[in-house]
Amino acid sequence: MPDPLRLLVITGSPGDAPLVGEALRKAGLPAETVPHRLVAEGIDALRRESFDLILIDPGREPGAVTRVSEEASDTPVVILASREDLDAAVGALWHGADDYLVRETISPELLVCTVRHVLALKRAEVALGRVEHL
Repeated sequence: MPDPLRLLVITGSPGDAPLVGEALRKAGLPAETVPHRLVAEGIDALRRESFDLILIDPGREPGAVTRVSEEASDTPVVILASREDLDAAVGALWHGADDYLVRETISPELLVCTVRHVLALKRAEVALGRVEHL
């Protein structure tokens, strides 16, 4: 059995991390979620541990995505946004996020598809970087 994915989940909703982990496990992706409510706590976790993916709801913290992306430049970042924050989520793509999900329309299938997609893109980027250095 493969090692579980390690996901850093930074949201103000404590129930998000268990739901994410459960959805991924049901889809056959073993996952360990590490929840944090504040961006500063998440950044501290990034400095101590390694993660395969970061799921963040930037909420009312200006610059959250930029700070997290800079701290974990090799780790994919997915925004969890509400409809009201959709413009901000799209803008976050310009500041280091790899993708975004809209909280009101997310399904377990979409979550799994997004996680697989951003992880595959990151693997491709790493492989391309190796080829370019040959």
